[in-house]
Amino acid sequence: MIEIKSEAEFVTLINTEDIVLVDFYAPWCGPCKFLKTTLESLEPDNEDIKFYKCSIEDFIYPTVRSVPTTIIFKNGNLVDTILGALPAKHYIEAFNKAREV
Repeated sequence: MIEIKSEAEFVTLINTEDIVLVDFYAPWCGPCKFLKTTLESLEPDNEDIKFYKCSIEDFIYPTVRSVPTTIIFKNGNLVDTILGALPAKHYIEAFNKAREV
């Protein structure tokens, strides 16, 4: 997963034709560390999805109210938001939903 460091970088990255996952996390957050492991395990089998992470200490998207929050974009449009650190199957379902959009 690649770290996003600024709002400008975030805007550039999500406004592509790709499916983009952004994991908003905090370095001190226990569930965020668990989710990081889950997402890293999903990344190799989902090469059509760009995986990014963004510390809320660097930049926070307006709809992020808690961490971890994972947001999936396609063509620059928000497709799905997942709150908390959920099992892998929830992210796979969200990936499939994004592929269908």
